[in-house]
Amino acid sequence: MKRGMRLAWGLLASAAVAAMTACGSRDAGDMDKTAAGTTGQMQSEEAETAVSEEEALEDRMLTVAVFEDTGTLNPYTGESPAYALDWVYEGLTAMENGVPVPELAREWEISGDGLTYTFHLRPDVKFSDGSPFTAENAKRNMDLVLGHREYYPYLPSLAAVSSVEAADETTLTVHLTAPAPSLLNDLAGSYPFGMMGDEGFAAEGDVYQSAGALAEPEEENGFSTLGTGMWKLKTYVEGEYSVFERNEAYWGEKPGFRYLRTVVCSSAEEAAEAMKAGEADVMVDSEHISLELFKELEEAGFQTASAPSSSISVLNLNTAGPVTGDKVVRLALEYAAGREEISEKVYGGLQEPAGSYFSWRVPGTDVGIAPYGQDLEEAGRILEEAGWTYAEGENIRSKNGQRLELRLVYDDSIAGNGQVGEMLKAQYEAAGIQVDLVPQTGAAYEESWQSGQFDLLLSRTWGIPYEPYGSFFCMASPGDKFHLVQSGMSGKRELDVIMRDTLVQNDGERMKEDMAYIMESLHNEAVYVPLTEVVSLAVYREGLSGPDMDSARGGLGIGAMEPLEP
Repeated sequence: MKRGMRLAWGLLASAAVAAMTACGSRDAGDMDKTAAGTTGQMQSEEAETAVSEEEALEDRMLTVAVFEDTGTLNPYTGESPAYALDWVYEGLTAMENGVPVPELAREWEISGDGLTYTFHLRPDVKFSDGSPFTAENAKRNMDLVLGHREYYPYLPSLAAVSSVEAADETTLTVHLTAPAPSLLNDLAGSYPFGMMGDEGFAAEGDVYQSAGALAEPEEENGFSTLGTGMWKLKTYVEGEYSVFERNEAYWGEKPGFRYLRTVVCSSAEEAAEAMKAGEADVMVDSEHISLELFKELEEAGFQTASAPSSSISVLNLNTAGPVTGDKVVRLALEYAAGREEISEKVYGGLQEPAGSYFSWRVPGTDVGIAPYGQDLEEAGRILEEAGWTYAEGENIRSKNGQRLELRLVYDDSIAGNGQVGEMLKAQYEAAGIQVDLVPQTGAAYEESWQSGQFDLLLSRTWGIPYEPYGSFFCMASPGDKFHLVQSGMSGKRELDVIMRDTLVQNDGERMKEDMAYIMESLHNEAVYVPLTEVVSLAVYREGLSGPDMDSARGGLGIGAMEPLEP
């Protein structure tokens, strides 16, 4: 079972794209949905109604504090958080250290021209109802997604797939019209390639219709939750909790717990109170837990740990903006930013300084380019030469009567973003640049990004498995918010051509050349200020260690975490 390495504790699906319906519809912060839990007995009246008292005494249960409702568990529409989909469904591949590895497919071959992928499926896999996983079933799932490929523009390989063939029970062949180096990555996501059992599809109904509660899934959604993952859904109460039961038909190493319960919390503070009250044993997240709360719980006696992700906190510089359209201004912003200071003062060093738009964990994107280091003197020099000078008595630069004043938009729902904004504001003011902070959430934040109503915008990258190919596709798509950020840079038309070339490239040396061109272009044009490497933080009950903690990790399909020194 490789899912633990795919998402680690953070369950990132830079991933994950939990509710993405278009390339730019959601930020990585929205995609980055996480959860975890530990041992414990049932601790609430609701849970006791879901699992009998006798079972609770006999079997341990993993209690999880989460920040999003489990939802419908529809693997095709992305209406549920990625962690829950990963518990129930599996793909043909998974990701380990940024590289596709076997999951439901035990191995595969790729033809020399890159146009045929032959997958050899595991022969011993069953769905939670005991029915076998076969090539015909895999074909049915893939055909369903291919019939709605317009919903997944960030999965560029789908455009190249012409047909899927089940040669026999354990052999699946995918035929392409052009090479698609992202195919194995794209197949790793439980959304939308988590395999559903044949009996999970209702005789009538459309799985792509927006679904409500799971009370009568066949009638309302056209499907029921039937996967090959280590858990199966037992009870769901919308907006409150879900109870999962161990899938006894699971082909891999089974969880050490029989039950897994998620409790929905509206905030990290509410989750912390639940932990203190013994109502939840663990919370893990890369988005909601602030450093202050993390330290508070640590001082209260809870154990702490962290795990890296492949997502980056990054400042987007609007190359089509009225002021940031000037490359000189963007270069000054690069030199004035102090990512090391942000790493230490906002994240206590837990999030290390980033060096590029993509994490170094994203294969092929580290082409040896050194990031801009903080140099206020250099920032001032290039601004002076470009005519941005201090008027008498002013501490903010101006040019031809225009003050060097910029709007920085950020998602206020992500812990630490406000502090990062304040720190950038101070750093830029030291270089004579005024920054006005604009905190937003939800639709307002998305609208600002999509419409270009910003000079600077703080976001998070998607991470593996959607990088780099999904990002390149969106960056090269006019009208997309990722394209907008780059639209004013020099050589954008040529850059788009090279980005699209990576999506159909079958020549390894040519791919390296393309990657170098892309990364050098983004660096030289000063499009992004990489800030920090995002991490997931875990807080769990004191004394939970050794076999219990190993079992907890296995039960959630996650890899090892690094305990933090007190």
